[in-house]
Amino acid sequence: MRTPSQLDGREVAPLRKSRRPDVISAVRLFDMYVHLVELANENLLRNLLKQRQMAPENLDDLFEVWTLLTLVELHLKEGWELTDAYLIGGEIGAKRPRFTLARGDVRTELFFQTVPAEMGKASAYKNIFEDYDIDVTMRRPDITVKISAPEGMQYLIVEVKRTRDQGYILDGVYKTLGYVADFRSIIGPNAPLALLIVWDGIKRKTSGFTDSPIHIATASEFEAMSLPY
Repeated sequence: MRTPSQLDGREVAPLRKSRRPDVISAVRLFDMYVHLVELANENLLRNLLKQRQMAPENLDDLFEVWTLLTLVELHLKEGWELTDAYLIGGEIGAKRPRFTLARGDVRTELFFQTVPAEMGKASAYKNIFEDYDIDVTMRRPDITVKISAPEGMQYLIVEVKRTRDQGYILDGVYKTLGYVADFRSIIGPNAPLALLIVWDGIKRKTSGFTDSPIHIATASEFEAMSLPY
């Protein structure tokens, strides 16, 4: 049996005439696969999620995707234009969701659960992982932002933790600091070097960005945030 990605419309056409419920359902699933994965139809994806016909395996995944799409919205609100988007990794193009936005002569790329190739090469700890045959791709920042401007490059890490418990938030801070240390030779140079987005449970004593390498924001704060670049 061939997989759906190897079928084309002509081969499926005869099945569309069938009255068997199982065949009708199979054709609908094939159409959904084509539109969601191969054509990356954003409107269909949003509608399916809105109607609760599709759901993530857990709420942590949903919060990570929400953070990614909210980050895209923040760019659009500040005048950036979306020039390219891969919503679902497919056989062609990016294997994971990736967005590219532009404003003037500055370009921003958003990488989801992966990093640009040059960041992977710059990892300070890659030799440790290689010595023990550890798959480093299992531990990548949730989102990596790459800003390309005439005056130079800027890299920003975005880590996501769906919690309001301060103990788990503290774990997230240390995890994010680990990423900052691992990629210290390439991220930045401007502060913050990383954003930690949590659901709730923490309140900042001062407003705005500081020289701290990490900026922590709740979901509601993140929605109203101005981009730090």
